[in-house]
Amino acid sequence: MTPHTTSHDTWMLPAAEWQALRQAARELDLVYAGYYRLRPTSIAVYCGPHSHPEGWDLPFTDGSPDLPRQYVGEFEAEPGPGDEQVTVRLLVANWAAVQAVKAAYDQGRYRGRFQEFVRDQEIALRGRPEDRVWLREQLRRLRQHVQGALLID
Repeated sequence: MTPHTTSHDTWMLPAAEWQALRQAARELDLVYAGYYRLRPTSIAVYCGPHSHPEGWDLPFTDGSPDLPRQYVGEFEAEPGPGDEQVTVRLLVANWAAVQAVKAAYDQGRYRGRFQEFVRDQEIALRGRPEDRVWLREQLRRLRQHVQGALLID
């Protein structure tokens, strides 16, 4: 399965702004107790016990016992028209929610309802509206960081 996006989760940004966002994510990386991880073409976003999508009740299986984190999604960029723009897409990949649905299946909660199990896994993977709202907020926070505003949780 791959992360999912919707058309309203796509933005055109100046390439210079994307590079500045990547630098901000590098500064706010998981290894520095942050919530971001820089990837070759994207910025992965993680949540934790004190900064997470509304209603998040899944375990935090990434990170460390002192700094628990859970992958929520990422912002992926590809070149836009010309060298001056990039297309950035918000991708949700709520693996923890998929694993919770699988655990429910393994416990027999979907007995005789396999199609419902498959549907619920797909819904979990795409993420809830709250996951998307939270990820959009993380992009706004990265932009604030680029502009010199402090990030306070």
